[in-house]
Amino acid sequence: MSSWYLVGQLTKRGDLPSRIRETARRLGCLQEIDSIRLEKSWGRVKAGNGVYCAIGFADPRPHGGATVPELPFDAEPFVERLGFRLIAPGDFSRSVLPEAQAVNWTQESLVSGDPVVHVERAPPPDPADVESARDANARANETVENQEATIRFDRLLAWLSVQVSGTWPQFADACRSLGLDASTKAGDVLGRLQLLGHIEVSADGNRWAITPPAIVGDVRGGWFLCGQRCDRLLEQLAAVLPIERLLQRGGPTVVTLLPSTEQLATRLVTVDAMQIPLLGEACRSIAASFPTWDRWYANVRNSYHPDLAATDIVERIAVDGQATTVRPESINGKLGVGQGLYRLTFRHGYTTVVRAYCDGSGAWTRCDWYGMSYLAQRSSGLRAFCCNSDVIIPVDQPWPRVYERPLVLATGKLPSWVPGKGRLFAAASDIARLLAPKLEVELENISAEGASS
Repeated sequence: MSSWYLVGQLTKRGDLPSRIRETARRLGCLQEIDSIRLEKSWGRVKAGNGVYCAIGFADPRPHGGATVPELPFDAEPFVERLGFRLIAPGDFSRSVLPEAQAVNWTQESLVSGDPVVHVERAPPPDPADVESARDANARANETVENQEATIRFDRLLAWLSVQVSGTWPQFADACRSLGLDASTKAGDVLGRLQLLGHIEVSADGNRWAITPPAIVGDVRGGWFLCGQRCDRLLEQLAAVLPIERLLQRGGPTVVTLLPSTEQLATRLVTVDAMQIPLLGEACRSIAASFPTWDRWYANVRNSYHPDLAATDIVERIAVDGQATTVRPESINGKLGVGQGLYRLTFRHGYTTVVRAYCDGSGAWTRCDWYGMSYLAQRSSGLRAFCCNSDVIIPVDQPWPRVYERPLVLATGKLPSWVPGKGRLFAAASDIARLLAPKLEVELENISAEGASS
């Protein structure tokens, strides 16, 4: 079945895909629209200027044809409500073009369900930048500032190990007491410890629990300590096997160990009455066990139920972080908004700001920020880059945090930063290849010359 396009211009006011989707939904013709094409540079067009737009629909005729088909929806109120200026004003038949003519001047974005614009992504990182990032991260680990921060993280992890479990306010208070909120937010600290496998966090983020101690194998054949730990445990471990402490930027000390042949055979390290398991390449088994993105989403979908009538401000957050104020509209008797990532502001004597994702059908999700950003961008096409054994996830295309944990556990170290490009997970490319198909992320290999393949 062929596609045809109703072509015209729109004034760039707010988020164009959201405007088109909401207008089609209100007029009951959303199901008839199967794609949108916008000028490749539409995001940079100044307000008031016209943006060429092609609204696609399938040819309703059984066998198609060369002549212009009838539109499968009432186009006149749709065009009027949207403020759509046809390329042939007032003449719908002359404003409908076949796919072959429309594809030459616009960026295609074929999707199923709600139309979503294709996002023009930044070029892949240069391998030289990746190498520079590795060197910069190594130098940063040696600074006095980083050493002091590592000590604070170690103290926090020791406190968490003694407390075993607790609430979010308790965790945030501990971060403030240790001075960890001076350079980063407590929520980011929580996320880093979760990536490293030291703690687990409840789905709503209100509770945390330390994980039992374990000695985890990395992809390079080494071993590192994960989970509950304190000075006493480290002293006991040092008495039965060689250990080494490595500084880590933005996190606690990485404790590496060298188990004996006997300990490797039994897969246990015994310390007094405690038996600590050896888990070989946990990152690979965890990655293999993870579900596809839709099954993960089914577990977090409808985890939030905001009262939009009680909001003071509703803002839609774009890929670049820019926020646009939107007005919820009644859909089937209930206030709703289109698909996207939102910032909701409530004022009831005090101000509360909530960030959440809406799938456009009225279902809201609150999970980690990376996860919500992933959901908002997934249908526009995401990619990551493999450079030798490392993998780089672009800053504007994050994965849900739970899917990034195996990448961190590949070495037991947090990702480093490639300026302007994204986060580099060392030695994690094989693990990324297990996860990318589940997230529908395209992996590209970066060649020595800097091109991608």
